[in-house]
Amino acid sequence: MYSLSPRSRYLRFFTPIEKMSERMLDQMTQVDGHRHVAWLALTPDERTGVGVVRYVRAADDDQSAEVAIAVADDWQGGGLGGELLRQTVDHARLAGLDLLTATTLRENSAGAGLLQAAGFAAKRGSGMYRELEIRLKAPQRLNTG
Repeated sequence: MYSLSPRSRYLRFFTPIEKMSERMLDQMTQVDGHRHVAWLALTPDERTGVGVVRYVRAADDDQSAEVAIAVADDWQGGGLGGELLRQTVDHARLAGLDLLTATTLRENSAGAGLLQAAGFAAKRGSGMYRELEIRLKAPQRLNTG
């Protein structure tokens, strides 16, 4: 998180954050590979994380999950976020999820563009938020004849 500028932290967390609380740090690092899945990008020397995309399954619907992404400022704009997001969508599809959702601030056009390039479509939103989603399974058709 420290390789994110104050602006990038605001766009990711929707509020100014100088330092992660212990509770937030625990939530972000409790990845279990099923309910909470994360893809992390490291520098070539594998010493520093420079990007992460995660999904967390909804508490009330095991077939849908919310996606979040963060890429270190120095690594933004080079395709890393898009690749991490594609890997995450593919994993969610293989894991049997039906739906991924994401929420961005309306002012975060780069984040919305990244999501739309990966197949997410604007769904709804209110006030300062924009909601996007991608359906991972096609609706089944009834055999009528």
